[in-house]
Amino acid sequence: MLRTLNGVWLRAYARDLYAQGWSLAAIGEAMDPPRPRSTVRSWISSPLPSSPSSSSSSPITTAEDLHPPYPPPPPLPPPPSPLLRPSAPSHSSAPSPKPRAERRFFDPRSPDLSVTAARKIAHLAPLARRHRSRTAPTSPYALANDELTQICRAEYERGVSIRELAAAAGVTYKAMERRVRP
Repeated sequence: MLRTLNGVWLRAYARDLYAQGWSLAAIGEAMDPPRPRSTVRSWISSPLPSSPSSSSSSPITTAEDLHPPYPPPPPLPPPPSPLLRPSAPSHSSAPSPKPRAERRFFDPRSPDLSVTAARKIAHLAPLARRHRSRTAPTSPYALANDELTQICRAEYERGVSIRELAAAAGVTYKAMERRVRP
């Protein structure tokens, strides 16, 4: 349907579809070739020109406001349901994926990292994050940073992995690697 329209008609019809509850992506995907959401958004948000057959200069807001010589607007279809998607046939032999809440890539509590060290690291990490090079060496942030570095280096030398230390501190692997390696 949208393939046959062009110009003002296309913009007015897209505006009507949007007013009926169609998403910008659904309107764009219904076109041939598909149009990006940003293009459809520009059609809907930009004003349409005044009606050429009308003596007054009232702006066109919907497809029904267009008068001959344009064809009558096609009827509006109902908006597509975002919840209804074609489902793939299920195979009984294929294992079903675990729900996202049950997936665990690694346990943040390491058997090598002691609970007291993990608590100390978790306590010092937020303070150490606020340390800057211009911070006074006696400030709480500098002291926390030095203590965190000492603890992490000692645990790393004891065999605790960088990944486990990073998880305990709530930082990236690379940030912890810079801290523990001289």
